[in-house]
Amino acid sequence: MRWFKVNGLLDTLRPVYLASNILLVNFTSYNFATRTVHRTLFDLTRFVFTLLLDVFLTWRAIQACQAFLKGTESMLINAGLYGSIVLNFLLTSSIPLWNSLNGTAIFEMFQGIEACNDELQPLGVWIDLQKRHLAFTVYAVLSTSNGFFVLIINWFFPSVVEKITVPDMFPDGWAILALSRTNFISGISSCYSTLTLLAIRKYFNLLNQTVA
Repeated sequence: MRWFKVNGLLDTLRPVYLASNILLVNFTSYNFATRTVHRTLFDLTRFVFTLLLDVFLTWRAIQACQAFLKGTESMLINAGLYGSIVLNFLLTSSIPLWNSLNGTAIFEMFQGIEACNDELQPLGVWIDLQKRHLAFTVYAVLSTSNGFFVLIINWFFPSVVEKITVPDMFPDGWAILALSRTNFISGISSCYSTLTLLAIRKYFNLLNQTVA
């Protein structure tokens, strides 16, 4: 039984692309049939909504995390822990903005990797794109599962949440949503970065083998 039809290297990234769109991390539309990139009014609307949402969630998360300032008897440890958490929220919330500004450049980078794949094929270098598509699908699911896990535990198993004193650190639903949002963004970003580096490394190895 064959997996989804894959016409090129860019198609192997479709699962990650779809996940990033659904989770409001990517705001650029890719046409996989024509290999073009564009930005629609819907993309801009999603971006403005996400920008406002992330600002609000980051503000609520920073407020909620003030409980970490009383986590231990050491003010130095408390301040360091609180500062690192706040910095994590701030940096993570800036990733969608960075993606919006560099959406075209990201797509062109993947096009360059695909062009490398097309040039290596006449030399007898071949990669099973079906397997890569399946692997990327699994990776996208695993990368975003932590955020869904946080939401599911909080919504359906509140007694478990109370036992691990999470309400003291994330006292309301907005703070929990901010935590999940951070996990979604970091998961998708790490997925993109890892898959890109693995693809580049793979083609460099294949090129070296071909030249040798």
